[in-house]
Amino acid sequence: MIIRAAVVAALVALAGADTAWADMHIRMDTGGRIDAYLHRYATVRKSGQRVIVDGPCLSACTVLLGTIPKDRICVTGRASFGFHAAWVPTGGGRQAPSALGDRMLWANYPAAVREWITTHGGLTRRVIYLRGRELTDMYPACNDAVIAHATERKNSRTVASGRSPPGPPAAQDAGGLRAASSR
Repeated sequence: MIIRAAVVAALVALAGADTAWADMHIRMDTGGRIDAYLHRYATVRKSGQRVIVDGPCLSACTVLLGTIPKDRICVTGRASFGFHAAWVPTGGGRQAPSALGDRMLWANYPAAVREWITTHGGLTRRVIYLRGRELTDMYPACNDAVIAHATERKNSRTVASGRSPPGPPAAQDAGGLRAASSR
C-alpha cells in the first residue's frame, strides 16, 4: 500500500512538472520592446522549453533565433520571421531610428540570419520576411507529432495576442528600444 501511494505521488509530481516545461507555441507575435523579448527568451532558454513557431514572429519576436538554441526551435509551414530596423518612440506617435537597438538585434542574430538579412537589404524601415524554404534551410521543420502534441495540449504556452511581454512601467517605457512594426 505504501509503495502504491508513492507511485501515485510520483506520477502526480511528474504531471505537474509537465505543465512547468510546456512548449512555447508562437502563432502570431507582432513584437515590442527588445529588452523584454530578450528577457522572455532567456527564461525560456533556461527552462529547456522548445519553441514551435506556427505563424508570424515579427520584429522583436525574432530575437528568439539568437536566444533559443537552434535544436529547440522548429517551424511549421505557416511560420515567418519579419525583420526591420529598431526605433524608439519620440512622442506624438512618432518614431526615431535606434542605432543601439539595431546593434542589439544584430549582435543577437546568428550568422546565417545576419547573412540572410544582409542579402535582402539589411535592417531598414521596410519589413523583410524569412519564410518557406529559406527558413527551413536554416531551422528544422516541426514534425507532425510535435505539432499535434502542441495543438492538443492545453498546457502549451501560446503567444497569440500580438502583445509584448510585460516590461517596465509606462513611465519608463518612453525611452525603451522597440523593434515593432509601425501601426
